[in-house]
Amino acid sequence: EFEPKIADFGLAKLSQRGSNSSQFSQIRGTKGYMAPEWASNLPITAKVDVYSYGVVILEMVKGIRLSNWVVEDGEGQEAELKRFVREVKRKILYEEEAWIEEIVDPRLKGKFNTNQAATLIGIGISCVDEDRSKRPTMDSVVQSLLECETESEIHITDDH
Repeated sequence: EFEPKIADFGLAKLSQRGSNSSQFSQIRGTKGYMAPEWASNLPITAKVDVYSYGVVILEMVKGIRLSNWVVEDGEGQEAELKRFVREVKRKILYEEEAWIEEIVDPRLKGKFNTNQAATLIGIGISCVDEDRSKRPTMDSVVQSLLECETESEIHITDDH
């Protein structure tokens, strides 16, 4: 019901307190927001929090919960988040017209800044990269968000 689970963020920091080990004995967090390395038994770093934050950003932009949907197609099941990320990357690659308007929450009725939306989508996509080494740091995410915030022009799309 779009109630934020703020407690999920910062788990990586807790893993480093009072020990030299960077691994938890069990998985912690909310299903759908947890980075793949939890399931892969890889060492937990700050990048798990970046992943979770990216999921939240994409859900805010899309206006729906992406974190726990499973979509079935002819070839099997796939998590909605993975499908969404793949679809957005394809739209960007092929420079589809109006791709941002197709992705952003339709309840906004086109009343949003296109550049800000594109920046948020880009940040979200980079945060949920399967390869944690390719995810940005939270410092760079915050910097991008602050730069994005300074844009004041609101772009209204024309439905004609």
